[in-house]
Amino acid sequence: MHPSQVELRTVELASLGERLSALRVCAPSALTPLRRSLEQHGQLSALTVYAGRDGLEIIDGFKRLRAARALGWSTLSARVDEVDSVEAKLRLCELHDGCGLTFTAREI
Repeated sequence: MHPSQVELRTVELASLGERLSALRVCAPSALTPLRRSLEQHGQLSALTVYAGRDGLEIIDGFKRLRAARALGWSTLSARVDEVDSVEAKLRLCELHDGCGLTFTAREI
């Protein structure tokens, strides 16, 4: 992706859509270490989002979002990728190659 196609900004957690969350497996036990990391170090990696029909949708960072909510945070830093919904699913696949995504070809 060309750098000019990426925007980094602070986003309100309440405004983020989670349509792609069904494609990721999130064990509750994975949230504890991430929550501790956010408490100790702050946010080290931006969420990856795209502009969907109804606002920003998360591509990557569902655990960071849940951990931030558990801490009572209202905003996070997000990288806004200029992709559509199909490209967002492909981007999610790229970011998590070999991580056991849980989708079918019908969902792409």
